[in-house]
Amino acid sequence: MKISQEGIPLIVGFKELGFTTYPVTVALYGLHQYQKYENTKNRDFLNSAITCGRWLLNKGEILNNALLWKHQYPNRFLKMEPGWICGLTQALGGALFLYLKRHSHEFEGNDTLAIEPLFHPVREGGVANSIGDYHFLEEYPSNPPSATLNGFLYMLLVLHEFAENGHKNSKDAFTYYTENLKKHLHLYDTGYWSLYDLWMVKRLASREYHFLHIGLLERLYEITGDPIFHQYKNKWGGYWRSSKCRLLWFISKIKEKTYIHRHKR
Repeated sequence: MKISQEGIPLIVGFKELGFTTYPVTVALYGLHQYQKYENTKNRDFLNSAITCGRWLLNKGEILNNALLWKHQYPNRFLKMEPGWICGLTQALGGALFLYLKRHSHEFEGNDTLAIEPLFHPVREGGVANSIGDYHFLEEYPSNPPSATLNGFLYMLLVLHEFAENGHKNSKDAFTYYTENLKKHLHLYDTGYWSLYDLWMVKRLASREYHFLHIGLLERLYEITGDPIFHQYKNKWGGYWRSSKCRLLWFISKIKEKTYIHRHKR
């Protein structure tokens, strides 16, 4: 990652695009800078977060009472055409605005506009989706559904943050989707590792994402006190520490990548 002269982060997400600014990266960086401001009270960090927030406001599009960040490139792996939105971007952008509106009125109201897609199904331009009786929020609103776990977990945490700030729709959605996740968390458990998503290939999480799943489940347990999140946090932590599980992950990941490569042809 590198930071532009304007204070906006750029990363290489897709190799063919080179260093590019992605809304989700800007939102994450803005939240990081805001957390540093909270910890230090150094206004340089606050100003950096506000710069990110203003970039997001300028790049967003108001449509059907929602502030959307549309991606102008395809997601070729999930076969998503340009114009798709990312549930994680919407949630993190909304969270950044939620904090920044305490310091600047320009973000007032845009926090709820950003998370509006979380309350609507994919067929209506939102990110709510389902596989059978499993209802979840999509990081990537693909067809067929992908049900990316880390994105869903992050969106739950953002909904909780909005609920704590008096947003009733977020409170209801957090309860509804948390209950759904509890009943279907086993779908992401292979017996030796966690899955990244439930798309057709059902990709194994990378080591980084598996570790992230553990941390996010721990946070959900702290919020809800529900033992199932503690159970899976410990179970997946055991996989992480097991040399046998790491070996199984390594072998299975090679098979997975080989399968995906062959079917791209």
